[in-house]
Amino acid sequence: MDNLGNSFAAGYAAGSGTFDFGGLSVPFSGGFVNNYNTVLVKYDADGIAQWSRPVKNPSSLSYFQGVCVSGTGTVFVVGNANGSGAYDFGGDAASAFTGAPNFGNTIIVKYR
Repeated sequence: MDNLGNSFAAGYAAGSGTFDFGGLSVPFSGGFVNNYNTVLVKYDADGIAQWSRPVKNPSSLSYFQGVCVSGTGTVFVVGNANGSGAYDFGGDAASAFTGAPNFGNTIIVKYR
């Protein structure tokens, strides 16, 4: 939770179809390779979704396992991205990550 009462949920969206966290977040389409990929959702102090950041155009499966927020409101998430190829984590996060073939790659993504 940040100092304004906002909270963050980090994990993955599984399967195909449309994912909608409600509130002000924009729904996004699934159809992910190997069934699941990262997503980060911000909720305000009242529990209303403010935005969601799914991985865009993933080349393989990925997932977030943890999230923390700095005193200045910067959000860090940690997880894993499998295989080689590019991952775009959206927002103002790192624009792309290219993993090693045939391995799970530990990732840390910074959102402002």
